[in-house]
Amino acid sequence: MPLHRFPSPKSIASLLLPLALLAPLHAQFIRTWTGAGTNALASNPANWSDSTAPVDGDFIVFDNAHIGNPWTNALWDLNIQPASWFQSPTYSGTVSIMTRYPGFGSFTTLVIAGNCTLSNGVWTHPANTGTNNASDRLAVRIEGNLLLASNAAINVSMRGFAALRGPGAGSTGQRSTTGAGASHGGQGAWGNSGNTPPPTYGSFTRPSTPRKWRQ
Repeated sequence: MPLHRFPSPKSIASLLLPLALLAPLHAQFIRTWTGAGTNALASNPANWSDSTAPVDGDFIVFDNAHIGNPWTNALWDLNIQPASWFQSPTYSGTVSIMTRYPGFGSFTTLVIAGNCTLSNGVWTHPANTGTNNASDRLAVRIEGNLLLASNAAINVSMRGFAALRGPGAGSTGQRSTTGAGASHGGQGAWGNSGNTPPPTYGSFTRPSTPRKWRQ
């Protein structure tokens, strides 16, 4: 009968050690939004399950765990790389992702390493302030698949330049006969006074710069 040699415990340990070195530096956890904190910031540990804010590699979940707590909507200010993102059909809130244009902060793009599922709820970004500089934007890179269900939305309406600001700003009183409307992707309207609206900029179908969202 042939002899079979089995590795010694010492040999097994030497084989497992390199595999251990390849393991992630931290464990991956499911972090569920509870909205129980004193503000709506995602960086506030009190807003998450186990009172722990998410870190790189965690799985992000928005469901109905926030019911009964102060915050349904979330301000995502964490410059981390989640493993995945899931908004369940029971979540009807809005997540404002606080990404900014380069030069206006270090959090320029939210990167999700895996899949992103938006079954319900809304993604947006904070509205730009009343200056002529574009600072706030929605910039997300998803390394896996994106599922956007019919009940969910990505909505950045009324998040562009404030009144009378930006390269396409109109003039005061656009709704009267003396003003001119703002332009973006197409020229604004003008009143009976003959005021010329500003020149158009950007693309209506593939916008890459903020538009003016109100007069």
